[in-house]
Amino acid sequence: MNPTRNLLLLIAVVLLLNSCTEEITPPEKPNYKHPREMTWKADTLEIFEGQIQSLPFNLLAFSSNDAWLVCWSDIINGLLWRYDGKKWTNDSDFVKLGGFRIFDIAGTSSNNLWTGGYSGENIFLAQYDGNKWTRFYPNLKGNILDMSTDPKGRIWACGYYGLVMKYENGKWLADTITVGRYSDSSFGLSSVEYYDNKCYALGVTYDNARHREIHYYFAGDINNWVAVDSFILDSKTHIEVKWGNQKLRIGKNGALYSYGAAGIWKYNNKQWEKIFNFYSYVREISAESKEYIIAACYMRKVYYYNGSIWEDISDLFKVEDPTFTFSNVWTDGKEIIIAGNGTVNRYDRTIIWHGK
Repeated sequence: MNPTRNLLLLIAVVLLLNSCTEEITPPEKPNYKHPREMTWKADTLEIFEGQIQSLPFNLLAFSSNDAWLVCWSDIINGLLWRYDGKKWTNDSDFVKLGGFRIFDIAGTSSNNLWTGGYSGENIFLAQYDGNKWTRFYPNLKGNILDMSTDPKGRIWACGYYGLVMKYENGKWLADTITVGRYSDSSFGLSSVEYYDNKCYALGVTYDNARHREIHYYFAGDINNWVAVDSFILDSKTHIEVKWGNQKLRIGKNGALYSYGAAGIWKYNNKQWEKIFNFYSYVREISAESKEYIIAACYMRKVYYYNGSIWEDISDLFKVEDPTFTFSNVWTDGKEIIIAGNGTVNRYDRTIIWHGK
């Protein structure tokens, strides 16, 4: 046999054996911080003259020192707040846009934001470019209740009367999802998220005359929607809730969640799998990963999930009002921002905690 060929064969075998015996370094686990290891501070939002209520509605955070909070207020002031990591500041320029109320905010950064709500009988829309707010006047009836951003940077919005909108290539496209219903009932969309190359939306028909609610979830795109499933809640049948009827949320792990009355669900193989049972109402979640989720709930409850168990961490916030609602939350696994509302010293107040 050719000695050169033997040498080459031996070298190849040695290299193969070495490659097989090399240890594969597993990826490092994220350096998450348990909420009980964090130092917490609380801020109470300012109350303006004539203001009775200030209810936190939606929180958008790009980081622990760059966050926005949308509030419901009975006056025009106090609707939109910004956090720089040190303090919360009311956006006084925003109120100059005119009479309106907003319910959500979405965008790719604090230099590219959209807010939505209503003004009179029409929807309200405004954009922020990092320097100023610009109001838009689409002639659309209704109220925007929820907004989100997809991986391509497009903005989605939904609300009353089945209205669903998409902002793409510098313009808004609008569509209406319809369902069969009685003329004396009302229908709307409460949440919208983009997942697995589709838009998903939650909808509900309020049929007060027949004492029932019909809940739906839809999938599709503008001018192409399918009602994937539905369930009816009434005082007679007591049908089990199939998914969270409050909101949809995409976790940073890419998973789709829904939450609301009775708990939290995760979308798995085109089915809703319940991952958390709760006796009341889950208002919002923030999922940094499948091993780090914070849930903000009614009845002054906050829960932390570590991948195997849900831990009640409500005692961290020392809230005395038993009806206090934790309504908004954000986390990156190292810091947490959480907002809530209730009675403090006999007055209605919004309090925001920052743990780090």
